[in-house]
Amino acid sequence: MLRASLRISKALFPLLMGGKSFAGEFFSVKVSASPDKATSRFAFVVSKKVAKTAVMRNRLRRRGYAALRPLIPSLARGRLVGFFAKNNAVLAPTSKIALDIRAILTKSGMF
Repeated sequence: MLRASLRISKALFPLLMGGKSFAGEFFSVKVSASPDKATSRFAFVVSKKVAKTAVMRNRLRRRGYAALRPLIPSLARGRLVGFFAKNNAVLAPTSKIALDIRAILTKSGMF
């Protein structure tokens, strides 16, 4: 899990919905400008349609955060980034999730 200062709060989440979309193999991503220009904030969303049980949703969320954590220092600042899991992400190995997250962030211009 990321520390609270790097996560998107409920108050900021509506700002994310107006952002630009990018798609990868396991995640769809929305990127928008953040009111706080000093840091970027991130969120992983896994719906019940993707993973039926809370255990699987939380596992996928934790794997996403773990793949994202080493990339944060090199990412652009002042953005809100939301990752929305796709159905095939549940069975994907962590290494492929990490590659997909890196590819999507590169495509979105965050690197």
